[in-house]
Amino acid sequence: MELGELVSVAIPGQDSEADCPFSHEKPNPSEKNELGGIGTKLGDNLSAGKGVHTSKPPLGGDFTQCTVEPDPRRGKPPLLCVLIKVKGQTITINGKKPLPYPLTCAAHHLVPAQEALKGNPILKYMCKDGESQDFRSSGGPDPAAVPGAKVWGNVAYNVNGGQNGVWLPGNYAVGAGAGGVGIWKSGGNKHTTLSNEQEETWARTLDLGPDEWRQNYIDPVEEEGPQPGAAATAATTSARPVFLLAGTNYHIDDNNPKWAYVKAAMDSAGGLFHDRHKSYSDEVATYLKKIAEAYAAMYDRSTDPKTKCKKCEDAERPDGASASLVGPPYGIVSRLVVSANFFKKYVKSQSVTAKNIYTSKWVLAWMEKK
Repeated sequence: MELGELVSVAIPGQDSEADCPFSHEKPNPSEKNELGGIGTKLGDNLSAGKGVHTSKPPLGGDFTQCTVEPDPRRGKPPLLCVLIKVKGQTITINGKKPLPYPLTCAAHHLVPAQEALKGNPILKYMCKDGESQDFRSSGGPDPAAVPGAKVWGNVAYNVNGGQNGVWLPGNYAVGAGAGGVGIWKSGGNKHTTLSNEQEETWARTLDLGPDEWRQNYIDPVEEEGPQPGAAATAATTSARPVFLLAGTNYHIDDNNPKWAYVKAAMDSAGGLFHDRHKSYSDEVATYLKKIAEAYAAMYDRSTDPKTKCKKCEDAERPDGASASLVGPPYGIVSRLVVSANFFKKYVKSQSVTAKNIYTSKWVLAWMEKK
């Protein structure tokens, strides 16, 4: 595949469930889904190794745990800042030592909760019929049952589980939003020297611990972004450095300080720049719909009078469950993990790219430039 080529998504594990994929085990009422995407929970689960299964399923793979991936600011060595070059020259303090620009990452949902999973037909095969699910939006609960659900139990999927997350860099630390030092500006670049007092304040900002840079609900849809913290007060208005990251958004040019920071952030963090990503979410939603189509076909096969599954027909049902319902297909969580891995290989690489899979307009502009 060439750099930036458009890719088509395929149904993961399309031929892996030739037999009936629906559980025939006695239903477990304690199995719950966690479908409200929250960046802080995702980050915590990545750091703690907590997976996408809220409880161990009776069948199929067990994803209750995952590989521990701590916040890059807690790494060894910790990723706290980057150096940038503008017009071929490294930005320095008083023309002497390089000026470090703070950097922090946000936990990105590989399968976004609000823009890809919520309302997707795949939920019909993940969520217990008639049971309210918590689809969080902008920090508050939004419980609702999934219309047309086909199963009598939940698959115990956690959208904030570690297999569904990856740390990606953004302009949180330098932006004007909560927790940033407010040097991400529009307009011309104005570099002047720092006073001793400003240099000391800048250094204190960079020395902030990881907890002071934790994420908070900045993205109004996906709730991914930095937490308001000491950085905002450490770099006060009067002491804010005037080494502004000023320039034109999405303009890929070595003379553009904003692009210099974006490129340095991606190189240091090993992932694509991250901000609003509706186009990315749309691609994931399409991917999930293809999985849903596969399960719809398997559901029709298992319930059709001519091809119906005898085990589904004889399975012990919850009280009040209609005859049209089947057991939860626990294997669907494995498919969601495969889905997350599919998209992860694009957002964690600058060499494997696709023009329809990107997490910032900066990334799209960079791919088009190449």
